[in-house]
Amino acid sequence: MRSKLKTTCFALLIIFLSVTAFFYAQHNRCIYWTKLSREIDSTIKSVPYLEVRQITLENKMERCRDAPPDEPWYWSIAKKLPKEYQIPFIQIVGSVISFYRNPYEVHPGEGLLKVEGIVVSDDFRQYRLRIYHKDTCITGDVRYLTHGDSNIHFFELVAENVPLDIDEVELWVLDQEYGLKRRIKLKPDWETLHYFRNAKPLDIRTHLDPQRTVFRITRLLVQGRMDEIAHFVLPKVRENFPWERIEELNTIEFNSVSDVAPSYQEKYKSFEDVFCFHINYGIHNRGGFTKTGEQLMYVVSTEEGWRIIDVSKLKQAH
Repeated sequence: MRSKLKTTCFALLIIFLSVTAFFYAQHNRCIYWTKLSREIDSTIKSVPYLEVRQITLENKMERCRDAPPDEPWYWSIAKKLPKEYQIPFIQIVGSVISFYRNPYEVHPGEGLLKVEGIVVSDDFRQYRLRIYHKDTCITGDVRYLTHGDSNIHFFELVAENVPLDIDEVELWVLDQEYGLKRRIKLKPDWETLHYFRNAKPLDIRTHLDPQRTVFRITRLLVQGRMDEIAHFVLPKVRENFPWERIEELNTIEFNSVSDVAPSYQEKYKSFEDVFCFHINYGIHNRGGFTKTGEQLMYVVSTEEGWRIIDVSKLKQAH
């Protein structure tokens, strides 16, 4: 009897481990990434800056699902538990359910292509961006992100069911009547990256948006890790970089930053196409945010990512 019980338990363990290994493999994702950092010489007057930052291609796509119920079934169980156990119970059960399901669609030989970049314009809505392959429009979704009232727009052009061996696409800039304004060839040189579930590699996110890079830098400043800032400074300006302005931050008290708003400058000193960020330093607590200082940070696009070229003097709040 004991031998039979052991055999049954062992078999169940093997089944459990096999199922777990299967779902673990399902959540392992592979993405092909090309860093382009390709600025397009725009001949459109109202578009002073247009840059394709990156292309990604992924063959695991999120499966379309029905809207979840207002309350998952396990919430009713959680409500019967003591209050201190309710949230941990919901988090654990939710994570387990999320792990043991397959939320992806895989089409052999095909994937989801994204072309992402930046356009600076006060009136870009009069133009349309599209992806073409062999003179055929393959664009599905077109998404834009704008930080506040800035004229800096981040675009994401999505194409589904794209061959994984695709070797060239084109970015077309069209007017509202679909008249062709610009036609730019893009040749991907894929780098393969692996990640688990939705933990997309940080480099992909920070390479596109300079604000994400500035947030990484300010996080280092908040943590007092001033010596790590050099990595984000453009190599050719490091020797003459105003490091004393970074050290000025030691004269104020701050544990947070806010309103990291970007603006675009066609020229700044000897540099062209510069993105300027207005950073507010301060103390954040339950009472809100109290500003203690402010500073401007200037960054430019490079193949390695966004790099600082200058910072202004620290202006202390009074």
